[in-house]
Amino acid sequence: MTLRRGNHAEEADPEGLPRSRGIATRLILLATAGSTNSELAERLRREPAVAWPEFAVLATLNQTAGRGRLGREWKAPPGTMLAVSVVLRPARHLTVVTSRTLGWLPLLAGVAMTEALRSLDVRATLKWPNDVMIGGKKVCGVLCEYDGQQENVVVGAGVNLYFGSDDLPDDRATSLALEGVTASPDDVLCSFLTSLRARYREFMAASGDSRASGLAQRLEEMCESVGQEVRVELPGAATIEGRAVRIDGEGRIVVVEDAMEHHVAAGDIIHLRQTGST
Repeated sequence: MTLRRGNHAEEADPEGLPRSRGIATRLILLATAGSTNSELAERLRREPAVAWPEFAVLATLNQTAGRGRLGREWKAPPGTMLAVSVVLRPARHLTVVTSRTLGWLPLLAGVAMTEALRSLDVRATLKWPNDVMIGGKKVCGVLCEYDGQQENVVVGAGVNLYFGSDDLPDDRATSLALEGVTASPDDVLCSFLTSLRARYREFMAASGDSRASGLAQRLEEMCESVGQEVRVELPGAATIEGRAVRIDGEGRIVVVEDAMEHHVAAGDIIHLRQTGST
């Protein structure tokens, strides 16, 4: 791999991702990165917006300090996962960017990745809000971050490509290789960018309306959390336990506990059937 020294990281030639480069407005493949989201956010602050047009992409196969939801760490052995971050700028398409619009973007990204893997013959589903699953095990996580000052949204995703059973962080995770799927990083990234662009354009064309754009319907079809008994681990120490009955217009999952509806905007969902609970 040919390397080019940059200001903050060594950059690898993107020639190994030809199909993805044909979709991205710009693509930089890093030999290594702490977090692609953090690296991209720094470059967006440091460089003019014209250098990073919408749908510019930063990617690596060696992410050393990835971040998940609620500040959790996300690590992987070198070369076993694809970490990617994409620039979106909804303010350039909408008169007003509402909290509802921003709240649907992580869900949109999860739908796009699920569609991408399904196009590669993977039987993928979604666990709310945007964990991509195969057979009840996590193969991909999504983290979206919004810079209100610069109006950038960074969509980050990490896909377990080549993890062996000894590399997995726990028994609730899996990889494409462990599921018998042969797909290159370029296959996965190209499929993800294709789906993300299509869903995002539909969403923007519908003025950020999840129902009019068809996004809500796609999420409902893919989301395996609805209809299940779940435990929701909220930020902090609180938990909710009950049946997930639907996803509301804000993209929140609605959990009924003792006849009371909870509209959950952030938290980790545990499907109780997978833990042996009743």
